[in-house]
Amino acid sequence: MKNYLDWNDAIIQYFSSNYIKGTPVYLTVNDTNLENIGTEVLKLKREECANLFLDAVKRKCIDPFHRNKLNLTSIDKVNENGTPECVAFLGLLVYAAHKMKSDDDTSSTNYFKWLNQLLDFDSEGRPDGLERGFSEKLWKRWGLWLEKNGWLPSATAGIGNMKYIHYSLSQALLREDDINYLKNKFINSYKSNQLFCYYDESQLSFWILKNIHKKHLYDGIHSTDDNRSDTFLDAIYSLFETMNWDEGATETKYITRSNIITCGLYRTLTFPNKVTYQLFPKIPRGFKNQNIHVDGEKLIEFRGKHFGPLNPIHPFKEVLREEIQDDLGFFTNMYMPKKEFWILTSDEDDNLGVYATWDRYPNLLGKKFIIVLPTVNQEMHDEMEIFKSQELIVWENKVNISDDIVEYQQCMILSRGWDSIIPKPSSQELFDALKPRQFATISLSAGLKDITDNSWIKGFPPIMKIYGFENIFHIDIHKNEEIIETININNQEEYPLIACSEAGRYEIRVSWHSQEISRRTFIVKPWEDLNIQKQEYSPCHDYNKLGISTCGAFTKLCDKGGL
Repeated sequence: MKNYLDWNDAIIQYFSSNYIKGTPVYLTVNDTNLENIGTEVLKLKREECANLFLDAVKRKCIDPFHRNKLNLTSIDKVNENGTPECVAFLGLLVYAAHKMKSDDDTSSTNYFKWLNQLLDFDSEGRPDGLERGFSEKLWKRWGLWLEKNGWLPSATAGIGNMKYIHYSLSQALLREDDINYLKNKFINSYKSNQLFCYYDESQLSFWILKNIHKKHLYDGIHSTDDNRSDTFLDAIYSLFETMNWDEGATETKYITRSNIITCGLYRTLTFPNKVTYQLFPKIPRGFKNQNIHVDGEKLIEFRGKHFGPLNPIHPFKEVLREEIQDDLGFFTNMYMPKKEFWILTSDEDDNLGVYATWDRYPNLLGKKFIIVLPTVNQEMHDEMEIFKSQELIVWENKVNISDDIVEYQQCMILSRGWDSIIPKPSSQELFDALKPRQFATISLSAGLKDITDNSWIKGFPPIMKIYGFENIFHIDIHKNEEIIETININNQEEYPLIACSEAGRYEIRVSWHSQEISRRTFIVKPWEDLNIQKQEYSPCHDYNKLGISTCGAFTKLCDKGGL
């Protein structure tokens, strides 16, 4: 039988492996993730996982001499490796929040009702032994471990009597009633041909932004923090992947997400100005470094949750659905969804400036991008001209790549006034993709960046630039939750973050007329935390794997160990 520490280590392993370095980790302990942790990490039977988790936590955390009292002294520590032993208990706190209805967030009574029920306590209110403020210490310990290991904490305090409970609420992205709401919405839309079951992340996100209005979900997917918004969309897409579309089905399917590889496009430009599109497979959540080959070529982890680009493909003529096999004989499904258009962006850490489907959920504000359209879709081309005439978007070039492919190059969003346009049905999805989600976005560039975990190096902080639809923005810069600088800057004005030169966790909050409209968190770390490994440069591979990115220079590790 797996004990508390087994679950503690498994939860840490599962959640940390599902987030790339430099991004916030959400401890979303719910029924589905407990089943995934139990089956994938602890090798348990799926139907037993939730109960075995609860039993392990109760055996560890309930006072053996008092049936309705917690004794948390045994988890209030770190082990010899520096790993906090409180994470499984924090998972229980989040699991209670997951059970709440999403409109119950204003009452501590509702939260403690569920927590007591999971603990089998017959008491009401805050459980005996869980002192007010004690959980905050545990959440901060978990946050420090995440920062030390290259991730960002995501749990936040609330206000008033919800101050400490909000740490748990902030982690419960999809509550049980949210999941039931989404399932019904998916099925009904699928049956009415308003939703296609083979959507990839970006296609589903366009549909979600247009069709999901339940308050808790709406607030999450429209968060001023892009990372939180993307994590909500990830959670919804994970549910979408498990939907059972069979007629009359009421339950979701149990599928292994690591066995589904979706593909986007990777655009290359060769002499003389010939554009080629290649398959660009995404690394699925939960991927375990299997040896997978496609047409004799091994899939190699690349950058930004992608494998390296594969063979050339036509972006509109082929709908790829292929079953491939790894070295152990396990099958993986790889497919490229059918699309009426593609939006390609550049990666800020790519020195070559390659345009591809880098972003799962493209936030186009402040970015130059390429729109790829089929030549024959004249209605969509007409709509692009309307968008341009209304000064919603601009592009530098419109190029015929071939007889049947057109690119709109160096596009930029100019206005948030998209609600004044009613697009034609055939262009609705393109309209939804281009309509900006936020009023402003924060760009960080230059400095000295460790792209292995998206952090900057002490003494070489980034330059900040705000892209938005107003002339002046108010900026608060926080370090470890305290304001260290307050400024007003112009739209697209470069501002060196000198105040962020020392090591620490920083958060930029952008507001306009006292309303927060964007935020971004980043880490500046000391030189001694920099892990540089010598990499051989190959023009066929990603030389940014060296680990350091600079503005206007390429940094190479020399044979004698210098830079």
